[in-house]
Parts: sequence; structure tokens; C-alpha cells
Amino acid sequence: MARSPLTVRRSPTGFVVHDPALEAEFGRHSLPLPFTPEASGEEVLAHLRRANPGREVRLADAPPTPSPQR
Repeated sequence: MARSPLTVRRSPTGFVVHDPALEAEFGRHSLPLPFTPEASGEEVLAHLRRANPGREVRLADAPPTPSPQR
């Protein structure tokens, strides 16, 4: 079964990630990420892709880009 994509959004304090599975299971819509507003979106995406191999990770305003398969 394919997992739902992770969607990253900028927030006033840095970045948050939306995981539909966490929302369904625990009712949490977005979780803060340990990145400051100065971090680049690509830096955040690279971190999440390394931590979630094979799972789609994207910026909220970007087209879907699947993680490389291992």
C-alpha cells in the first residue's frame, strides 16, 4: 500500500510538515520541523527524503516529486 505524501509548508517560525496518516491517526494536521525561516525549502526536502526513503515529499506549492527508490 502506498503511503500518503508528506507536504512541507513555510510557517512564520520556519517549516511545518503535513502527514495525512498522522492527521487520520492522531488528529494532528501539521507538525513543526526543526528548521529556521532562513533554511531553504530544498534543504528541508532533502532532510525529509533521507529520513523517509521511498516516500513522496514535496513543498506545498510545488508539483509532486517522488523520492528516489532504494
